[in-house]
Amino acid sequence: MLRHLHLSLLLIAVAALLAGCASLPTPTARSSTPEGAALLEAAATAHGWDAYTRAGDINLRHDGRWYEAIARVQPVLTDVDFRATAEERIVVGARASAKSYSGGAGGAKLASRTPGSVEVWVNGELENNVEKRAAAALVLDAYRLFWLGPLFLKEQGAVVEALGAGRVGGAECDWLLARLAPGFGFAAEDRVMACVGRSDRRFVQLRLSVDGLASTRGAVVEVDLGDYIVVQGIALPTRLSERVVRPLPLPVRDWWLVGADVGRGYAVEALAGPVWPTTVAAPAQALPR
Repeated sequence: MLRHLHLSLLLIAVAALLAGCASLPTPTARSSTPEGAALLEAAATAHGWDAYTRAGDINLRHDGRWYEAIARVQPVLTDVDFRATAEERIVVGARASAKSYSGGAGGAKLASRTPGSVEVWVNGELENNVEKRAAAALVLDAYRLFWLGPLFLKEQGAVVEALGAGRVGGAECDWLLARLAPGFGFAAEDRVMACVGRSDRRFVQLRLSVDGLASTRGAVVEVDLGDYIVVQGIALPTRLSERVVRPLPLPVRDWWLVGADVGRGYAVEALAGPVWPTTVAAPAQALPR
């Protein structure tokens, strides 16, 4: 029994150490520093800022798989009965996006988000549950960051500063710290650390707070981004992997981009549910395998 106690204490100590290492630094600047602004600008250029501003809309399709433990810990956020395959739509310049989910056991779900609103439709019925709407808003905002990286941070007007050199998975990078106010979903503020690759100035990894839900407040997650492709001048990651690093290490999800196109020409209003118009609903153009 004493041996088991020692092992439990050791595991708690290791978990606490890992959680401490995975914390996010507190921003020291009230406005963007010159070094931070220059690093963000270089990354935005590498991701295709000029092409992005001309795109009008971005249309994505992605598949993925959840790890069982996170689905048990965060059932509302993961929403595995619906969040299987997703068609995602982003309206450039409007800070707006939407997702239509299919392939899950629960049926069909559509969620849309603008700076002033969030709508969730489940099998054609409007969802009014406060926690589920908050989770949908958090997911939609965070996924814009995952796909767009520095394009999202620049469009949102993030306050940024440079943190110095680092290395992730053998890749040399420069760390960028961003403060977003408001944050993801209904959070008043969130922080993002981005590993900006030295060789190509593309985002390699993200570390972010997710304070938009009571159940995630104080948590920190990491997302690896890789295998970029360029679609109409915009760099998009095609392989992504997410894990919780605070309060305890836990794998979350692996997902991959399978379709992308830009410039269909619809307005923000077209993202609303319960059913998208054909221009929005048509599947994203399949990517070469």
